Amino acid sequence: MSARGLPEYCLVCETKLTDDQEAFRRALVPYTRAWAGRPPEDASLGARRAWASTMGRGIEEAAWLLRGKPELRRLGPEASADLADALTAQIPYWREAAAAKDPEAHEKAVTEAELAHSAGGEVARARDIIGLAPVITE
Repeated sequence: MSARGLPEYCLVCETKLTDDQEAFRRALVPYTRAWAGRPPEDASLGARRAWASTMGRGIEEAAWLLRGKPELRRLGPEASADLADALTAQIPYWREAAAAKDPEAHEKAVTEAELAHSAGGEVARARDIIGLAPVITE
């Protein structure tokens, strides 16, 4: 059930989400919310540093949730631990981006975070395992 008391539905397949699918969706909320908060490229360094810090925290929380959900652990590591590992590979770079004192160092760290591991493929694979379309939805 959603916060408004309405059933949770898959936006693509328009069916009620299973417990496994709902656990996965909820586990990724901190990550997807952090990513959605990306400032425009012309934003101040302070705003971009704040976003990098938010990304690091969002990834940490999502990874913790992915590893801790019994519904996902039943599905095997591809739906939880592997994805959590892929996400956490980025954390040192997000921390570096958050601490950067100049725009070039910040951009380099963000690029490294994005290259450390493309979590998109892992997310799509995990979604496929649990029967969701390969698109992140919140």
